[in-house]
Amino acid sequence: MTWVQRHIAVIAGEQAERVPGASLDALAPLLARLRVDLRRAVNMAVLRRSSGKASGQLKFQLAAAGAAGITDLEPDGKGRATLWLRPLGDAMPDVFRQAEFWPSRPDPEWTAFDLLASVVEEISAGKAESNLFDESFLHSIGRYSQPFREQDFSGIQFVDSRLSEGTILNEATLQVAAQLSRKTPSPQIARLEGKLDTVRLSGRCFELLLETGDRVSGVLLEGDPAELSARMGTSIAVGGQAIWKASGHLLRVDATSIEPVAQSNAFFSQVPVPISANGIRRYSKRLTTSPHLQELVGSLTGPGESDAEFWAAVEELS
Repeated sequence: MTWVQRHIAVIAGEQAERVPGASLDALAPLLARLRVDLRRAVNMAVLRRSSGKASGQLKFQLAAAGAAGITDLEPDGKGRATLWLRPLGDAMPDVFRQAEFWPSRPDPEWTAFDLLASVVEEISAGKAESNLFDESFLHSIGRYSQPFREQDFSGIQFVDSRLSEGTILNEATLQVAAQLSRKTPSPQIARLEGKLDTVRLSGRCFELLLETGDRVSGVLLEGDPAELSARMGTSIAVGGQAIWKASGHLLRVDATSIEPVAQSNAFFSQVPVPISANGIRRYSKRLTTSPHLQELVGSLTGPGESDAEFWAAVEELS
């Protein structure tokens, strides 16, 4: 079993000066939040859900990767606390043992600390297209406001992450997280049909290859993962919720049902978009070019109404 050291520093004031006199007792609320988000960062990297659930041996390996022992602040006046973590490859051997055609795993030498620092970097930069966080993670990041306020801290610094030195989570990060959260569309009911192209991690995580050539990531929340694995390479229909990025693009599908289909329906074999005003416009433009809906549109139009007038009405309603 291998352990590595990483360091955080509590900062205060506009100059982001370190607070050397803080004790672990004073930092308890802040460190409690940090432990939560270390686990979230691991879940997001492996399960693609920050609040992902797992079972069997994987559950214990995820917990081991997200755990952190924290020792007292260093007596050298630098205001740093030492975190002891296991490298991801050491803590989760099953995750890195499975072969991947499309690489999607983090560096096995990284730790949960490095993953979380990466998340903070992407949030601080306002990267709405990021795959490193979901809306639940954004809400969790926003909860640092309370320990910051109660202890009069302005942030914490990830001193020595593998990504970069000096990553800072502060009030500016929380404001960007709130903005990204507001931009993120609400989850919506979705149905997708395509070829089950990849299954990994005890059958819970999968990828669908759509007729458009796009790949969609999904997580099976309910049902028997063995059933999903048994359908590898076949056409299936997935029902559940579409989960979005802050950009409005699809992040993943949280699947609650799967069923075989003889052949994918082109209407359901394309990447969904949020059902908002812009989403309806994007759908209407997409559907006007779909040969599979021409007959349906013809049945919906009124006497003397052209297809163009039908879609104009859809646009007006949006």
